[in-house]
Amino acid sequence: MARYSLKKIAIVASLLGLIGPLLWLFLQRALEPTVFGATVSMCLALAVLNLWDQQRVSRKLALDDVEASRELMEKSQYRAALNRLESALAHDPTCFEVRVARGEIYRCEQAYDLARRELVEAIRIRPDSFRAHFALGLTYLQKCQQNLLDLHRGIDAYRQAHNGSFPPTLGELVAEKILPEMPKCPASEKQTYTGKGYQYKQGDPGRYTLMCLGNAHGELDLGVNEPLYDSLYGLRPPMKALSSPSPSPSPSPVEDPEK
Repeated sequence: MARYSLKKIAIVASLLGLIGPLLWLFLQRALEPTVFGATVSMCLALAVLNLWDQQRVSRKLALDDVEASRELMEKSQYRAALNRLESALAHDPTCFEVRVARGEIYRCEQAYDLARRELVEAIRIRPDSFRAHFALGLTYLQKCQQNLLDLHRGIDAYRQAHNGSFPPTLGELVAEKILPEMPKCPASEKQTYTGKGYQYKQGDPGRYTLMCLGNAHGELDLGVNEPLYDSLYGLRPPMKALSSPSPSPSPSPVEDPEK
């Protein structure tokens, strides 16, 4: 439908480009200056109103697709929901609700880089949106927790290869090709698990702790040096369920799209 509309617009624009100058000269000579000016003004006003009406229709179609995608998300039919959201983007590429919904789905599928891309775009559209900032913070937290789990598995693999001995540093996991590279905290790209941002600490025999130093996730009310992984107690805080996004309610029909 969107491609068909664009084709029609292109055809009309081409025709106007051909006959527009001739029509302009004809009207200018046939009409009095005041009548000619009024006619031009009326035509411009009608063109602006038509464009505004098309934008409202496109936004309504996009929001209808968003609502349909939410019903699919509640059934965990994420691929089908993404297909509906693709249709919504074709209607309105700047729709905030579409970007947030896509970000939520990608987060639930643990596709954190894709989730980040969508939520950053949502924040660009509405910089003061608490909902988008919170969703992005949650995405960063879950990616960080996934990194801690990857490091935990790497340490276990190292111990199996070294008769139960712990790696002296996390860098050994990369040096022995257990991990392809050292993961980074997405909330602070300058912090790494081998640098000042993260700490690997051995405690009682057979026990160790991995922690995200500082307060990179403080906007989610996490404590200092959280999240962390304790080999005895696991993740803290526990990773939230990744299979059940909670879609937000649709905006009211009278909501200003620019807000």
